[in-house]
Amino acid sequence: YSGGDINGVMSCIARDWESSTGQSPFDLDNRLNNIFSTFDAISVEIGGLSIQPSEAPNYVAKVSYFIKIEGSLSSNPDIKHHDEGQVTDYIKEENGQYVIGKTVGSGGF
Repeated sequence: YSGGDINGVMSCIARDWESSTGQSPFDLDNRLNNIFSTFDAISVEIGGLSIQPSEAPNYVAKVSYFIKIEGSLSSNPDIKHHDEGQVTDYIKEENGQYVIGKTVGSGGF
């Protein structure tokens, strides 16, 4: 994410990914394009990582963590966007790979 690699991020997302905000994978791809083209630098910090078996059907694991993301512009270092929040991702298997099938929580970054 912090490297601005949209394809890398999207390769971790299931084709039928769901979000608690109603976004589709297409919406996520558009949002990432906007974020990565707006900010020169993006930093990501993850803490409190917890990986547990999922109690939800169709998912193999539940991954919870606290995420902090900051975007900045090199042309004006005083302009920054900061977002943080608690996230839970539900992991599923798709074509032999583990991907994020559902995301609950997080901020708007």
